[in-house]
This record gives sequence, structure tokens and C-alpha cells, in this order.
Amino acid sequence: MPQEKAAKQEVSHEPPAPPVEAQPEREPEVGEVHLIYKIEGVPDDIPVFELARTLEALGHVIQESDRVINEEQHTLLIKVKPFEEGSFLMDLVVSVQNNPAILFFLTQPEAIERIKKVFEYIGLVKKGKEAYATLLDLIGHLKTGKPEKVEPKGPDQFVYTNHNGQELIVNGTVHNLVNNVFVQNFIFSAVAGPLQRPGVEGLSTYFKDEVEESKHFLPKAEAPAIEAYSSPVPEAPRVEVIENTTTEMLNPKAGTYGEPEGVWTFTRAGTKTKIKANIADKKFLMKFQRGAVRFFHNDLLKVKLKHEQTVKNTKVTNKYEIVEVVEYTKGKIGKIGAAPGIPGFDINI
Repeated sequence: MPQEKAAKQEVSHEPPAPPVEAQPEREPEVGEVHLIYKIEGVPDDIPVFELARTLEALGHVIQESDRVINEEQHTLLIKVKPFEEGSFLMDLVVSVQNNPAILFFLTQPEAIERIKKVFEYIGLVKKGKEAYATLLDLIGHLKTGKPEKVEPKGPDQFVYTNHNGQELIVNGTVHNLVNNVFVQNFIFSAVAGPLQRPGVEGLSTYFKDEVEESKHFLPKAEAPAIEAYSSPVPEAPRVEVIENTTTEMLNPKAGTYGEPEGVWTFTRAGTKTKIKANIADKKFLMKFQRGAVRFFHNDLLKVKLKHEQTVKNTKVTNKYEIVEVVEYTKGKIGKIGAAPGIPGFDINI
């Protein structure tokens, strides 16, 4: 017991540990704005590369939108703070890259206001005092990704009509954003990609220090419209029409009686190649209509034949038209007798 007491006394006389020095408070960067990006619902685990694509795409959309809106030569810095444990919540730290030539004329409040305006125009936070349609408003209005028509309306305004005939007026800034190829390429991965995952209900975005005033919710139902907008415009089919008019010899198909209008089947004389062609020669058609001409397989027609080939991408269709029947020769007539001494009768052979 005396030994234990002595040990306790020795421990109690050890010098106290030095106090932990407080870390210096981090100075905010120029125009620093914190945007909270939260995937709502009960999502499954998200693959790290998919989440990385989302963050990268979001960074591209923010930087390009800033370039379109503010028309400045500065670049926005975009960083991400650690996730909250057990959630898919990201704190994006956006600030103006340190450029003395620009920052000399830009105060901290002005820089913050410019960055916030970028998020408002994209539609990631509630609109400010100005009542204008945002980029995401317009994409949701279009539904199919492409407008039926776009018309200017007054100074710096455009009317977008969707395929249901509904109109939405946007200002020149949103008009420029929606037609920006860079924005179109990245907006889906930036905001709609996570919405397609099972268990996700939507996406909440808001300024960290202004939750109630700025919070915006993008529901899962908006993902198809954003995907349609981001899909590349299909290339128009390559269509080429080739026409050739040649003089050819044709044999008609036997037994093609009836109306003169329509398409006949012919065989290229001396071959087994069949073609279908209509006849545009009105004089010849009148003879056919009066019964002066009746086609048989060994008749011979010398014609001016127009061959039209339509090439659509790699598919080729053929169309033939007899422009003029230059010469028509009836087939040879043979005689068949019933028996010696009995007159025969003529037939086409």
C-alpha cells in the first residue's frame, strides 16, 4: 500500500501537457460561396467514378456559365469539402481565381454576388428578386430537348415554343446558356445523372448560409427532359439523288392488260434482269388505252429510260420511268394448224 501511494504521488507531480494551439481561422477566398449539393432519398452506394463524373461535369457547367453570364476573363475555382458521414452531401466551395488584374476592380461582396448569380441562372438555387426563367426551367419546359420554334421578343428576350405549343419567355442570358454546346454536353452528368439511380428522389441544392432563402429541389421526374436536352442532335440523313437517262431495249411482261396508269414489269432485252417502270409517254399511253397496243413477252420496245437512284446514308432505292417509247415492235407471229390441209390461226410466240 505505501508503494502504491508513492506511485500515485509521483504521477500527480508530472508537469501538465502543453495546451493545444488553436488553428488559425481560415480566411475566405475571393467571392467564396458554399453550394450544398445533396442527393435526396435512400440511394444505393454510388460508384466512385460515377460520382467523380458528376463533380467534374458540375464544375464545367459552373465555369462555363460564369463565362457566359459575367463575360470576364477570370476563372472560378471549385473545390469540394468532405461528405457528411452517412449521406451524399457535398459542400462545393466556389471562388474567383486569384488574378490581380481582375480582383483589383472587384470587391468581395461584388464577387460573391456574381457567383451567386451564376447559380440562379442555372436554376440550382431559388431565383432572386428578378423573376426570370432559368436554364433548368427552360429545359423542363421543352421536355423533348429541342424547341418547336424560337422567336425574338423585344430587347434581350426570346420566346421558346415547345412541341405542345406552350410558350416560355427567357432573357438573352438563358438563351445563350441553353444554346451553349459546353453546357449541353455536361448538364446531364452534373445534375440529372444521380437522379436515375434507384432510391434517389431528387436533388437539393442551396447556399450553406442561406438554406431557407435559396433551397431548390429538382425532382427525379425532371431527369428525362434534361437527358433529351443533353442528347446530341442526330445528324440529318445524307440524301443524294442520281439520275441517268439511257436508251435501252426492253421486253414487256406478258399479260399486262388493264389501265394505262401504273407500273409495268419489263425485262432488259437479252437478259433476265427485271425492272419495274411507269410510262410517261402520253402518245404511247393513248395507243395502249385504245387497245392498239397489247403487251406480250416477245414484243420489243426501244425506249428512253430514266433511272433515278436515291441514296439515303448507305441505303439505295431505284426508280425507273420510260420517258419516251422510241420504237415499238410486235413479236413474231407463228401459225399453228390443226392438221394437214386445215387452215391454221395466228398467235404471238
